[in-house]
Amino acid sequence: MNVAQKNITRRDQMKVLRKKLNLSQHDLAMKIGCTENHIRFIERGINDPSSRMANAICHALKSDVYTVFPDIFKKNS
Repeated sequence: MNVAQKNITRRDQMKVLRKKLNLSQHDLAMKIGCTENHIRFIERGINDPSSRMANAICHALKSDVYTVFPDIFKKNS
């Protein structure tokens, strides 16, 4: 399946939180130990983060997985 066929979910909240902290994609990548491309692909919904990566991103953005990745993590009611 190529990118055009995949149901892509943009992660706008991740971008909003990142910008609120005045972090570029590069800054966030350096802070959590990955590449800028990886952050870009996660933000665009092309790649899903591992649980470990999702937690690192959320910690850096001072948020939780339910807010940053609602398409992946769902709160139990």
